[in-house]
Amino acid sequence: MKTLMIIGGSIGFLMGIGLGMGRSNDWATILVRASVAACVAGTLFKWWAKVWLKSIRDVQEARLSDFDAPATNPDNQ
Repeated sequence: MKTLMIIGGSIGFLMGIGLGMGRSNDWATILVRASVAACVAGTLFKWWAKVWLKSIRDVQEARLSDFDAPATNPDNQ
């Protein structure tokens, strides 16, 4: 999860710098906005990673419970 947070922060920082340079802002404004964008993007990526891992665990548990369930034969009831 740390890796995804770092990737998200890096993406947010690069997007902040790119958009700031595109708007021809001064460097102080660009760095502040890029830092805020890095924090927001890192937090969003962390949240997304938690949701993603939880859904993977839920699917694995569902598959294991289906696999462990005793097979019932409708003809022998």
